[in-house]
Amino acid sequence: AQTGMSDIKNKSREDEGIPWLIKNSAGDKTSFSGPVSVPKNLQFIIQKYIERPLLIHKRKFDIRVWVLINQDMEVYFCKEGYLRLSAMEYRLDNCQNLYVHLTNNAIQKNAKEYGRFEDGNQMDFTQFQEYIDTKYPDRKVSVKDDIVEDIKFIVAKTIDSVKKKLDPH
Repeated sequence: AQTGMSDIKNKSREDEGIPWLIKNSAGDKTSFSGPVSVPKNLQFIIQKYIERPLLIHKRKFDIRVWVLINQDMEVYFCKEGYLRLSAMEYRLDNCQNLYVHLTNNAIQKNAKEYGRFEDGNQMDFTQFQEYIDTKYPDRKVSVKDDIVEDIKFIVAKTIDSVKKKLDPH
């Protein structure tokens, strides 16, 4: 069953003080919000903000990978991806500071601290592995064998969930 807007508004009130992310259906604008008020005819994605994310050097990051689906619905996964990191240390007390909370390059490239820690605020999988090995020496986590394999599983499930809606022709 679809969650109605009133359910989202009620949940938002329950979690007052915890921001939500709202992205329009075109995917080009993201904003933080408290209680949600969206016109009925607008298509959007909304999610609760992760308050305690995993951080690298006290900064937020996301992992980017490339996936190709051809006309025969064959899926190809690029071996190398990268991480995008924020320019500033993570703090939940200022959700309006996009340099802290959003990692996309269009925003980060304007930060005064852009490129201070990594070239272009990016880290490849080899650098990520080095960070994990240094930060968590007892944990024996492999980016390639553990993290990337989990991402592949999520990608497969995601594609499977929408494959009937994909029109290869």
